[in-house]
Amino acid sequence: MLSNLGILAYIDQFISFYVMREMQQPIGNPRSIGTVGLAQGVGLMQGLHLHDEIECNFVCSGTARYLVAGHTYEIKKGAMIWLFPEQEHTLLDFSTDFSMWVLLFRKTVFEKLQLSDNNRHQLQASHHDGQYCKYLNSQASHLLSKDLEEVATLSEDDLDMNKVTMPYLLLRSWDLFQEAEYIPNNNLVHPSIEKTARILQDRDYDLPELAAQVGFSPSHLSRLFKQQTGISFSHFRNQRRLERFFCLYGSGQSVTALQACLEAGFGSYAQFNRVCKQITGGCLRDTNR
Repeated sequence: MLSNLGILAYIDQFISFYVMREMQQPIGNPRSIGTVGLAQGVGLMQGLHLHDEIECNFVCSGTARYLVAGHTYEIKKGAMIWLFPEQEHTLLDFSTDFSMWVLLFRKTVFEKLQLSDNNRHQLQASHHDGQYCKYLNSQASHLLSKDLEEVATLSEDDLDMNKVTMPYLLLRSWDLFQEAEYIPNNNLVHPSIEKTARILQDRDYDLPELAAQVGFSPSHLSRLFKQQTGISFSHFRNQRRLERFFCLYGSGQSVTALQACLEAGFGSYAQFNRVCKQITGGCLRDTNR
């Protein structure tokens, strides 16, 4: 089991990254033009969402399934994926060793860049239909990793440095992406499956309730969800429940672990612990705050 300190570290990891990505919250310093962070563990859990910033993900280790704008991708080390403001996205599933760099760029970053007309159009277009997931070769992956590790050590409050490093990282990442050739397979998902993921972001539902909302029978929705996303409906729902638990338990309110897990949608503390161990690799000890 995770120790008390271990679970608190998990919560800190989740909350800090959740705040960075939550579209209603500013990214760190409101005067910065972007940010860089390494996401892993529960810090990867966020339901279907979108935001105003351009996002670039670069996978360091492990494997995952991504749902982006109605398409699913299986990604692993070396994958780079670009996410644009109009594209809803979420990680459907990920291995316990999965980690990725997350780069977020405010639109003001383009004021600092000299781009070709084609690149500017691709990055600033209001709608994106192209292929924005590729694999970098080993040399490009190594060079980008070094750059990201160095920039991640810098303070976001150093605005002069931020205004230099973030435009550089955008150009560097985009150039490496343009040079990459291998494109992973992706599958178009049924609109009702995307709607299912969106509904579960807001609250917890039983399968029959949700099936009625999207116009399918429970058995058909369950089969189609598994077929198109690669994971079961119950597994995806448990991820959303776990996400809600960490938000509640790490919110600073006087909430016990039991209260948080019940409010998140788990039927019991024992069920929560089983899911927590399955998804994160550790359990939460029964501690009250």
